[in-house]
Amino acid sequence: MPFDGPPEKPYAFAPLPESLARDKASGHHSYREDLMTGALECALALLRPVQVASGIVSFVRGERSGEQLAALHASVTRGGRRVYVIPGSSLKGAVRSVAEAVSRSCFSVADKSVDRLLPGSLKRCRQVQALCPACRLFGMTAGRRENYLGSVHMADVPLPSGGRVALVYTPLLWTPAPGRRGLPPRYLQNSRVRGRKFYFHGKTATGPDARIALAAGQTLHTTIYFESLSPALLGVLFTALGQHPRFPFLLKLGAAKPVGLGSVQVQVTAAELRSTPAQRGRLGGAASRREGEALETWIAECCQKAEDENLLNLAGLEQVATILGREGLDSRQLPSDPY
Repeated sequence: MPFDGPPEKPYAFAPLPESLARDKASGHHSYREDLMTGALECALALLRPVQVASGIVSFVRGERSGEQLAALHASVTRGGRRVYVIPGSSLKGAVRSVAEAVSRSCFSVADKSVDRLLPGSLKRCRQVQALCPACRLFGMTAGRRENYLGSVHMADVPLPSGGRVALVYTPLLWTPAPGRRGLPPRYLQNSRVRGRKFYFHGKTATGPDARIALAAGQTLHTTIYFESLSPALLGVLFTALGQHPRFPFLLKLGAAKPVGLGSVQVQVTAAELRSTPAQRGRLGGAASRREGEALETWIAECCQKAEDENLLNLAGLEQVATILGREGLDSRQLPSDPY
């Protein structure tokens, strides 16, 4: 499928679904034999520097000219020392944004200026009895109305001992100028939101903006926990992680996506499925572990289930796989000037 966007822009749009696949949430009050609970062990290979800004700017010593101001990467204090992390909220947000695009899901984050430009059928979920796939996976808030925690949980991903950070220089980035409808005109088609925007992977552009980032060329490890998910919903999650056997892609995490930062390859290395109380009885039971070929087969089966149950937005998935595909990672030149 051709890219849906001007060639000079570092992004393109994935088409919206025609309708949503809403259903009631599984809930957290009980376990069912037909639903799965467990954990996914994942490796995150940083193919480009990744920076999730902490909101703090400080002087650091750089190679160009002594000390200079740089935006710092997010960190926590553990055992009296600073540990750089990819916040679980950032990872979850990145995966959710993809999950919304590749499945028949709502726009979960939209202010009033955007909300009025959406087709009525795609507006955010507000009832636990009628949630789209992404809201069933990651949760839903409806203000003072109903709220749902979701069934997928992601913790902070720490940079391991001996891991590397780097001082990177990127072009200055600006918020797109809104049009009179609240969004830039190029974001609209026939006066409606044209799709979900994703940035291409490519060569990192350079500029004067200094940032402390996790260095490229290293791998971080994390565990994603899930509870009470059907095989089809797990298929949506696997697809959003870039694991669909026919539509693989990389994720984009953190800041400076338009200029090449944030390219990450996720690999699910193992899965542990835990027996529910209904399955194991009062005496308990051992968890089953899947790795290697058995894991690949199971992931493919879950992705096929998501297709069979019509949870995936196949047109959106195809375009996301095109935009976020690895093909342009080492060949596409991203803009160093305002675009």
